[in-house]
Amino acid sequence: MKDMNPVRQITVQTIDDLIIEIQYIKSTRPLQIVSIDGKDGTGKSTIARALSERLPFRHIELDRYLIRKQDHYVGFIRYHDLRPAISSARESGKVALIEGVCVQAVLNRLQLCSDLSIYVKRTGPDGDWYDERYFDRSSTREAIFEIDRENRRAFAKAMNEPYNEDEQETLFHEVVRYHFQFEPHITANITVAWNHSA
Repeated sequence: MKDMNPVRQITVQTIDDLIIEIQYIKSTRPLQIVSIDGKDGTGKSTIARALSERLPFRHIELDRYLIRKQDHYVGFIRYHDLRPAISSARESGKVALIEGVCVQAVLNRLQLCSDLSIYVKRTGPDGDWYDERYFDRSSTREAIFEIDRENRRAFAKAMNEPYNEDEQETLFHEVVRYHFQFEPHITANITVAWNHSA
């Protein structure tokens, strides 16, 4: 399900700027569900914790509802536990702040959508998005998967380890497919350019 209440799309770089934007949006319409999306390791949990400390948000971390060691995500969420957590936050008058990879696909399975979507990009000091090559719409998914295979071959060679040519579907493949389908990095209401070198 797409965000039913589109708002302006902006980019921020700090938690304070993000809070200002959220408060502005919250003054223009009610928020019940806010989502934070992005590739694994981008700082989503750090940002969600900071927001839930300073705003009336209840942080719902999707990783806590994940059946571990599956190397996949959306199909291995314990939805029967997640749905009551979201309902509880909303019933208590708090905004459900749902954070994780593939968050729009998870909400889709619950037949919910976010009132405000935030996408976190891991950037360098020059502002370049580190993971852009994996979600480049001018390329094909297959070409992106080949880049990943080449990287893994080179890593295995450098570590003097064998490389398994029998590729298994991994979380990486799921995240790339998700980005091609839902385009969260393009459709998010707010993008956070999170500088990991700062």
